[in-house]
Amino acid sequence: MKLKQLATVAALAVTGSAFAANADLGVLTGATTDKSFGDFFSTAEGAFSDTFTFSLLSTQTVNGSTAASGIGNYFVVLLQGTNTVATDATPASFSFAGLSAGSYILQIVGTNAGANSFYGGSVSAVTAVPEPESYAMMLAGLGAIGFIAGRRRMKG
Repeated sequence: MKLKQLATVAALAVTGSAFAANADLGVLTGATTDKSFGDFFSTAEGAFSDTFTFSLLSTQTVNGSTAASGIGNYFVVLLQGTNTVATDATPASFSFAGLSAGSYILQIVGTNAGANSFYGGSVSAVTAVPEPESYAMMLAGLGAIGFIAGRRRMKG
């Protein structure tokens, strides 16, 4: 388990309900740090569904991870409005690529099996970096424009 996951879960356990379920995580950008989320259950409540909203300003990949204690069969659902964008049954580490700008809902669905159970996690966005081929195409296009402009100057 990653150190960041352990730290998030430990903080959640120590502070009780420091992370509120059904919270707004704000805008995720490639320049920001991870946003934390989670929930603490003092009694066995059975099935639960927590939602965390966030926004993207451009096309990005959203990565996240979770860790839990006393939570069974939980998974991650990504929604845009009421439409399911993706589902990941391995919430320990999840990734949703190519998400366009807009508002999203990260839904954690599972079963709380006992008292003092909890889960915690973090999510972040990564802006896509252009491939080297993209730069090569751009330079070739600029070279072609320069060549055409130079020939027109010679004719005139």
